[in-house]
Amino acid sequence: MRLKEEYAEAIVEQMTYKQALSYLRQIIYNDVSVEDGSAVRKKIVKAFGEEQYEEMASDAIQQTTKS
Repeated sequence: MRLKEEYAEAIVEQMTYKQALSYLRQIIYNDVSVEDGSAVRKKIVKAFGEEQYEEMASDAIQQTTKS
């Protein structure tokens, strides 16, 4: 167990800020990638509140219609 912790620590320590941020984004995305819309909504509302969810949903819809 301790060797695994040491390995993880070493990997994180050698990452640049940009690499670490990218890695975290991917982990968070993977957490919701197979969820349906209502499950994602619940997670967003729980973490950030209803107002932030509405803003995020509106932004996502606008970006989708631009594409």
